[in-house]
Amino acid sequence: MKKTLKRRALAGTVLLMALLLTLSLAACTDGAQTGSPSGDEGGAAGGGQQTARDDEAFALWKTASETNQTASSLSFTMGFDMSLEESASGEGLTMNMSGPVQIAHASDPTQMQMSMDLRVSSMGQDLTMQAWYRDGYYYFDTMGMQFKQQMSGDEALSQNKAELLFFAEDAIREQSVTEREDGGQELSFVLDGTQMTELVDEALASSLQNLDVDPSSLAIEVQDVVVTARLDANGALLECIYAFTATLASEGVEMALDYRTVLTDISYDEVTINFPDGLDSYAEAPTS
Repeated sequence: MKKTLKRRALAGTVLLMALLLTLSLAACTDGAQTGSPSGDEGGAAGGGQQTARDDEAFALWKTASETNQTASSLSFTMGFDMSLEESASGEGLTMNMSGPVQIAHASDPTQMQMSMDLRVSSMGQDLTMQAWYRDGYYYFDTMGMQFKQQMSGDEALSQNKAELLFFAEDAIREQSVTEREDGGQELSFVLDGTQMTELVDEALASSLQNLDVDPSSLAIEVQDVVVTARLDANGALLECIYAFTATLASEGVEMALDYRTVLTDISYDEVTINFPDGLDSYAEAPTS
């Protein structure tokens, strides 16, 4: 059963990655669709009151996201929680991942450097996943394996500069702004699950081509996606929480997915990446 569940968990994770990729691409979509405030979603820490400026939430978010994308240096702590439960049996698994991410010289992809030090917990196992990037190579040290993979700076940046910060304005069903006592704001968005599901369906075929998985054997129905963000008094992003639930169907088995990513301690201060010795001795893996 555990082996089957692991296989289904992999299928679910593949679908999840397709969803996140699609959401990042959706940032380029035109149009606007806003609704009423989302009430108590993402209540602001530090106190505050919901204002009548709810239609400004996306504009504040867009400005904060652009700062994130154009920053020369970026550091944050990433937390990832996912649970997958088989609807019929109630059996399932959870996956938790957390740790710091640092990116230096991000404004120049040819000089970009990156480090990631994550702790992963799944099915009773605790693993360390470390990665570094410099001089056109991604280096990985995980589960006793050390390998490197050639990758351009542009491609590495696209994978690591917090792509969860993107979504299209026309995906918003509800949005709100809460003024904080410290002069900042807390933003809350509810993204339309139906639209997200449609985007995933469109992305599945191309996303799964190289994984030898038949897209028709996998299906996902995403519920509304909730995004909350905390900004400082200058409009810079301090924290972001991105969560949704979904129903997955694979091999005739229905599963419930619960997903949450938290980005905290976001900073744009200059960082220095410390690389371990011996990276050049890592075995080279083929470029996927």
